[in-house]
Amino acid sequence: MNARNLKRNRFGAVDMEVEHPIYGWIPFTASPNDCEPLGRTLYAEAIAGAHGAIADVDPPSAEEVAAAAQRVTDNTARQTAKADSTISYLVTHTPAEINTYVRSNVNNLASATDMLVKLAVAVSVLARKELR
Repeated sequence: MNARNLKRNRFGAVDMEVEHPIYGWIPFTASPNDCEPLGRTLYAEAIAGAHGAIADVDPPSAEEVAAAAQRVTDNTARQTAKADSTISYLVTHTPAEINTYVRSNVNNLASATDMLVKLAVAVSVLARKELR
């Protein structure tokens, strides 16, 4: 099969165009672990240079880097929220139980401030999840 425009991708496979007998030139990704023999064969041919040189991996775009950084930030926020015992309590109890908990445990300015911070964190995590 004819192949052209070979480019290594970030995952170790080779992106290319192959000449399909009906559809003409179509995109294709060849991998050494492909479940189909054609993918493994085209990968071996590409590595051997049978279809020309393989271009280097494209670096990630600024948008991809920013999205990855945001995912890390979101994950960190989720993990922080999950690790907090108060937020865990709020997640796992009924509104009536939460009402009792808050009335029993939020009884001065310091505890009210602490509760507001924890609620802000929880709302932030939920909002990020819902807005994506």
